[in-house]
Amino acid sequence: MHSLKHELDRGDIAEMRPFGTALDHSLKNARLAPGGWVTWEEEDYCRPPLAMERQAVLDRYFVDLDVTKIERGEGWKRLIISTSDNREERALADEQEYAAVLKERFGIVL
Repeated sequence: MHSLKHELDRGDIAEMRPFGTALDHSLKNARLAPGGWVTWEEEDYCRPPLAMERQAVLDRYFVDLDVTKIERGEGWKRLIISTSDNREERALADEQEYAAVLKERFGIVL
């Protein structure tokens, strides 16, 4: 995961065409969801969904990708959810707690 953060910081993903700007925004705004899942919303028109993004970036960093069709903006709303893990709940709402959980679980330093 260190490499993903590095790619995002350098702007490598944002420069990819045609999906780079959207994927860069989505990954930079991704949140840790219950069970350790990293969750984000992204606009996509590929069949199958995220085909280009998976080939170029996502398959290097994530396994068990799950795609759910939603209305625009609904995914971000779903990220503010209740969970039995108080720390993850706080991480969804608090940037510093989110950074601490990412560092602890994935070694990502924001």
